[in-house]
Amino acid sequence: MQIIIDRLVSRVPVTVLRIHGDLDGSNYHELIARAREVRSAGAEHLLIDMTNVPYMSSSGLVALHSIAMLMRGEEPPNPEHGWAAFHTISRDRSEVAGKQANVKLLNPQPKVDRTLHMTGMSEFFEVYTDMAEALASF
Repeated sequence: MQIIIDRLVSRVPVTVLRIHGDLDGSNYHELIARAREVRSAGAEHLLIDMTNVPYMSSSGLVALHSIAMLMRGEEPPNPEHGWAAFHTISRDRSEVAGKQANVKLLNPQPKVDRTLHMTGMSEFFEVYTDMAEALASF
């Protein structure tokens, strides 16, 4: 997996994480770490570009949820705790009203989109297919 970071300006500055490759148990820690870096550097609005992600496992779901927590200023659960980290997703979805304001997804591919819908994560994140529309949503 490769992650490219761009900073774009719409109404507000938006950091774009462009992911290339599968998002799974072998690399989800890297995505969380990169999101932590951009948050520490002052990023407030994050768009995760999934145009080039053909596959995402449950570890990818944990990464997306962890990133949402980081962007809200919360510390996500340690992913080394296995299923406990995964189970916080459903608890958090019920405690956080509506979709994430500071983290949005761009262009998830069919398999990834299906995973987001099957797990209910599409109700947790705003999902866009157009970059300009996604940027304007912040």
